[in-house]
Amino acid sequence: MTEQEIVKKSVSEIFKKNGYNELSRLTQRDYDHISQQIETVTATLISGTTIRRLLNGDFSRLPQIATLNAISG
Repeated sequence: MTEQEIVKKSVSEIFKKNGYNELSRLTQRDYDHISQQIETVTATLISGTTIRRLLNGDFSRLPQIATLNAISG
């Protein structure tokens, strides 16, 4: 499993834990909601747009350490 796949799987699990089972039907509001949930739990703000990129694997290098810590927490 690549690092990108691990990040995508981690973000996917966050959505599933919050009741989002159909990831292909997410709206920007859903991404923003998860952003708020992550911030509540970890005190780290990750924008809804960044969460969308992470979930879709739209990144060429690993995210910052703070972002990785937040999605793993």
